Amino acid sequence: MALVLASSALMFWSTRSPLAGHAMLQKGLRWRTAIALLCVCAAFGLALAGQIEAGLSPRADGWNASVAMLLAYQGFHLLVLLVVGGYLLARSWSGHLRPRARATLDNVAVLWHTAVLQVVVTEFTLRAVLVWMN
Repeated sequence: MALVLASSALMFWSTRSPLAGHAMLQKGLRWRTAIALLCVCAAFGLALAGQIEAGLSPRADGWNASVAMLLAYQGFHLLVLLVVGGYLLARSWSGHLRPRARATLDNVAVLWHTAVLQVVVTEFTLRAVLVWMN
């Protein structure tokens, strides 16, 4: 969960940084976006590896199927973040991401924070149910 929260912090930092045409500022935005993408990919990989290591099979019972479905839902959000993160990088590289034309950055940040919130709520819910069941 720390990785997805770190990615959200990086995107928050990106929205608060000035975008004035300075090349170093755009380069910083690109680095933060790329690192945020790596963080969400690593977090999903760790969650998937955890499910595999725990031996959870979606066909075994309802709990395992529920966990697999929530992981698949997180995978869908990962794909969305990869697409919009790539689009943000492309806009920055092409020079179309400017202080007066930053809607792409702001919209990507909103989508990013929503996906991170979904991961946090899912993780909290799964852990709370496990505690409640034991």
